[in-house]
Amino acid sequence: MTFNHSSRNNCRLCLSNKIEEVVDLPDTIPGEHLKASRNEPDPELLEISLFQCNDCGHVQINSIPDPKSLFNEHYSFMPSKNPEIIKHFGATIDYILAHHIKDVGFAFEFGSNDGLFLDLIRQKTNAKVLGMDPSLPPVIEARKRDIETIHDFFGKGCDEQILSNYGNPDLIIANNVFAHIDDLRGILHTVSNLIKEDGFFVFEVSYLLDIVNRYLIGTIIHEHLSHHSVHSLIPFLQLEGFQLVDVLNVSKIQGGAIVCIAKKTSSAKIYPSVNKNLELELSAGINNSRGMKNFDSRLKDKLQNFKIHLEEFCSNQKLFAYGAARSAPFIIQLLEIDNVVEFCIDDHPQKQGKFLPLSNAEITDSTILKDSKKMKDCCFLITGWAQSERIKANLAEHSFYKTASICPNFSMTND
Repeated sequence: MTFNHSSRNNCRLCLSNKIEEVVDLPDTIPGEHLKASRNEPDPELLEISLFQCNDCGHVQINSIPDPKSLFNEHYSFMPSKNPEIIKHFGATIDYILAHHIKDVGFAFEFGSNDGLFLDLIRQKTNAKVLGMDPSLPPVIEARKRDIETIHDFFGKGCDEQILSNYGNPDLIIANNVFAHIDDLRGILHTVSNLIKEDGFFVFEVSYLLDIVNRYLIGTIIHEHLSHHSVHSLIPFLQLEGFQLVDVLNVSKIQGGAIVCIAKKTSSAKIYPSVNKNLELELSAGINNSRGMKNFDSRLKDKLQNFKIHLEEFCSNQKLFAYGAARSAPFIIQLLEIDNVVEFCIDDHPQKQGKFLPLSNAEITDSTILKDSKKMKDCCFLITGWAQSERIKANLAEHSFYKTASICPNFSMTND
């Protein structure tokens, strides 16, 4: 399988041509492309190394797959299936209502997935809500919740369509989608045209500082074209009259994320969280190429040591992957164990019976844990790393305790 893709040679935020490679990674498979059989050819590999802008400090990948190859009828992630995300969305809404916007008249979310966030905010405020998402399976689920959802990509021209049919939102949301878009300047311009004056734009993204501090390799996927920092977001948002007024750090989502709360205004109260994150970023050195190249060196050392210890850890035992996440093939690829993984366990019905690309590991559900013959003398690599605690608990219920995980922080446990 080959992909239509393009490449960027300037900064996605400030358009500077002064970008340089700071984290060298092997080309890998873009998106979720499971194989129907072992004999099916592997999909095309695309570049995923990280580049940094020497002017604004933004970090990005330059290879851009066609969004339709990533967000389509095969897209399986839905937040309402994850109890942690349900709690997190509820807490985020409670915070926004308590500290920033007391009454919500009209909330619009692009990349709204199965409508979970909009459903929760409607329950809490009785606001009018509207979603937009390009992937059909979650749109169908959202409509089952009675969340009106436009099945399309959000982009240029959408502001006119929504304004004429629905009016100006006073709250626009983009959960874990603001890193997925190549034309971020165009998107921000559209958001600015659409939102009411003094309205709030709330978006959640994986956080570069957490990626660096916790070695969150699993978040480096082709869906994430950008890895955001507060340092680079502030001037970017100001291009369209937004002030970044508050930042919520979230440790349990994607291994580390930030919820950015921006207000369409020329002046606003800036909460201490903004400067706190700026100081932490400065201390970590992530806003310049020297600091990011230092991370690249540390990461390679960590990977090499982990490979050695994993071989010892699983000596004379079968190795199973647990979690057919989008990053699972990349994690297996980084560890150079493509020919070692016997099965990949995942309870998502759309994934079972298929095969991971590159390793050709068959995906099976967790009932295999009850098969004493197949599970004799085995250990587990947690490739569904964002669900590590839940996976470890499930394994423990079946008396399996020997697990390794590349992220966060390259851990191994035997109890």
